[in-house]
Amino acid sequence: MEERLRAAERAYQASGSSQDLARLYAERARVQEPVPAFVAGCWLERELARTGDGILWRGLQAESGDYLLVRVYEVRSDHQRERVRRVLGRRARIAHPTVPALLEHSPHPLTLERDGERVPHLVSLEELLDPVAELFRLSPLSWQEVLGLAIPLCGTLAAIRAAGLVHRAISPRRILVSEGAPFLVGFSQVGLLPGSDELELTRTHGPFGAPYFMAPEQMRADPATTASDVYSLAASLYCALSGRLPFSAPTVGQLSQRIVRDPLPDPREFAPDLPAEVVQLVLLGMHKDPRRRPTPEELAEGCRALLTGAPLAAGLTARSRRTWLQRAWGLFSG
Repeated sequence: MEERLRAAERAYQASGSSQDLARLYAERARVQEPVPAFVAGCWLERELARTGDGILWRGLQAESGDYLLVRVYEVRSDHQRERVRRVLGRRARIAHPTVPALLEHSPHPLTLERDGERVPHLVSLEELLDPVAELFRLSPLSWQEVLGLAIPLCGTLAAIRAAGLVHRAISPRRILVSEGAPFLVGFSQVGLLPGSDELELTRTHGPFGAPYFMAPEQMRADPATTASDVYSLAASLYCALSGRLPFSAPTVGQLSQRIVRDPLPDPREFAPDLPAEVVQLVLLGMHKDPRRRPTPEELAEGCRALLTGAPLAAGLTARSRRTWLQRAWGLFSG
């Protein structure tokens, strides 16, 4: 028994591989030596964060030797349990390279002891991004970098819309960048697009989520739509370009009034070298009227045009160009 443990230790010391580390943990557990907690087939090596929808762990999967993101949800009621299952089921419908893969959307049941009480939990396994940084911590970036990140994220919004869903809580903290590629996370508030006949167990009306980046209609407690997600993405781009929040206020109530009523500050007040058409693109995405915002596809087309040095309208189809110019006229004419 000891020889198997020593052999596992020597193998890991020689290779440093995650697969050999998983085998070493298994041998240590077998001889009852201290090891990380073992949950849903994974050794929980390090707590990464605590969020509104669970505790995130860096986990080492015993069978594959792969590192995964292990999300542990506390579920004290049938309603909480069903809500977690439904959110994970919706998340699994979104297929796009910018959404970290949900490896299992049927969560594992688990009971943990907390403060002397046995509390039920659910566990999900996801792709782990490593290394990773929040867009919030990278700001400000060059406008070319920001538009380059925006293009695939527009594809994310289109994929969410195609699944009949709306994210409702996009912010720079929920946009992660790993090896130059953006990823959208934070789907705990994912909801249904208006008109769906599917049962909704999460709140359908705002305000909730990331208040600084919420669309005016969400602040008015209207249902969120894809146009609301476009606003939140554009507000995140504004922050990345300027290093500043679009609006700020000492209370949520005052912030809500500013988002709904006040004109957007020109980001060139904080980043004077921004090209005028980059500013126009972002401000159009944050138009007060959701009907005048570009679609995710139009926003991506505008980014591509500007990155190639073409005029903003050059990347659009004739039909989209007419719509775009009408929106632009509405923005600058009031």
